[in-house]
Amino acid sequence: MLGRRFTSIHMLGGANRNKLLVRLTKERTGLPVEIGETESTTIGSLAVQLAASEADGQPIKPEAVRQWARDPLPAAPTQ
Repeated sequence: MLGRRFTSIHMLGGANRNKLLVRLTKERTGLPVEIGETESTTIGSLAVQLAASEADGQPIKPEAVRQWARDPLPAAPTQ
């Protein structure tokens, strides 16, 4: 349908805690399933919004958004 083949599936959000869902996804697709952080859906939503916005009248480059999304967030300070 898309004219390309996928090599893996990335699961983000709370659903990735469901081991049965992850296992069935692997089995039914035959593809490896990579698990992301539970809060990654929030970060992904922000990344999409950034990509759709403009900075200084210029569109944000997709690679900059991808790099931002890949870099881990700093750990919260512990008390």
